[in-house]
Amino acid sequence: MQTSSIVFIVKTSSGDRFFYGFGKNNSVLTSLTLSGAKLFMPNLPSKIKEISETLKQKKKSFRLHFVALDPEPIPACLDNL
Repeated sequence: MQTSSIVFIVKTSSGDRFFYGFGKNNSVLTSLTLSGAKLFMPNLPSKIKEISETLKQKKKSFRLHFVALDPEPIPACLDNL
């Protein structure tokens, strides 16, 4: 099971946003939340490089972050939330 992914965070005039794709005319689409982000597998560097190069060509400022699953389950005291 894959327990980590990579996410792009793009700097916009409205603040940092999560990358989720390209739209019409190849415009950069972003999300306010991680749930809307496109997640990339760390073992597929060619796709990450492709997106990075496209964002650079569009003169977008961005950074990459790891998103990982914590192997510890949520404590029982939080089960009733």
